[in-house]
Amino acid sequence: MHRIALAAFAFAPLSGCANPCSGPTQIAGIVYSGFSTVRTFGSASDSEEEIGEFPVYETPANGAHTWEFRWGGANTGPLVMVVDGQEFDGTGSWDLVDCGTFTVDVPEQPYIDDEGNVHEFTTSGLFMAFGPRLEGSLYWQESWSIVDEGSQGTFVATDLQIRGYNRATTP
Repeated sequence: MHRIALAAFAFAPLSGCANPCSGPTQIAGIVYSGFSTVRTFGSASDSEEEIGEFPVYETPANGAHTWEFRWGGANTGPLVMVVDGQEFDGTGSWDLVDCGTFTVDVPEQPYIDDEGNVHEFTTSGLFMAFGPRLEGSLYWQESWSIVDEGSQGTFVATDLQIRGYNRATTP
């Protein structure tokens, strides 16, 4: 019995628990090409007309976009989430036990799409970065306005999924 316990103790340094995670530095400088899609919708504008005018192909909540996370130096605290080159201040927490897993909270800030439409959004959720991959599950709330037409509305996704790859390694 003592030999089994001693053998298990001897191999403990080889397990994942004995080696601490490197923290957010493991994704420093990585820009991910990702695709976001809504899995579950929350509430939206009351008007069917407003919902029909929603700029679905311009919002970061749908389609192909680039994603990057710049940490403020600590495992928990300020970060900058960069979407399509636009910077959004928020906070994050890097999980030092479940390596590559982190949470992000971004308060309301404007994303301006290529057409000049404004997407005031707030988001929070969980990401996993492993190897060249990035995956995330987010809550997303957005108030949008189409500049040329003057139409506006709101959009909520209670489960927004993001999947992406490191742009430097993507064929």
